[in-house]
Amino acid sequence: MSTKNPSTSSMSRQAKRSCPGSSDSDTNDSPLNFPRWLIIEAAEPEHSLSKLSPFVQSGSLKSVKRLYKGNSLVETDKATYSKMLLGLTQLAGVPVKISPHRSLNVSRGVIRSRDIAGCSVEEIVEELRPQGVTAAVIIHVRDGDSKRRINTVILTFASPQPPKHITAGYIRDPVDPYIPNPLVCFNCQKYDHSSRACKNSVACVKCGEAGHEGASCSH
Repeated sequence: MSTKNPSTSSMSRQAKRSCPGSSDSDTNDSPLNFPRWLIIEAAEPEHSLSKLSPFVQSGSLKSVKRLYKGNSLVETDKATYSKMLLGLTQLAGVPVKISPHRSLNVSRGVIRSRDIAGCSVEEIVEELRPQGVTAAVIIHVRDGDSKRRINTVILTFASPQPPKHITAGYIRDPVDPYIPNPLVCFNCQKYDHSSRACKNSVACVKCGEAGHEGASCSH
């Protein structure tokens, strides 16, 4: 019979890892890891949810909002109810399709850790998956003709709000809100739209005046 100490064996396995492991205190059954926002839509064009009584779509839902074409945006704070809704094919006799909202069920947060940023994206996602992480982006900055990674990682979480911190082995890092860079149009140099949707005149990226591009700017 082996006399090897289990704790020693565990430490040995941990030492072989290149990236700190996720905390065992969080599991995939966390109340954060289920779709809270769902879209309910009619499964057949000849039917419409707008004719249904508002009482039909209330129940144990936290909120209900009527959308364009009669679809409904519903919110629930119960994982069991979310699972039940996703399994529904009819609502008061009307065939329906229920799916998670594309953006409201996820959030992004920023951590700053040299140890975690030194891991691969695949390993970060795998190790932090029990804490709701579904994607990761390691930030790189230009250094001359090359790029180098810094200690900043953007994490995507399967929850409407990111957690206040993540735990990776012996590391406990706070999660800061992710604030994306504003969308800038490269045609008119204004904000909140892209050049593909721009209907404004061309403006110079250097001086901001309309009528010429940056390459021909004399200011």
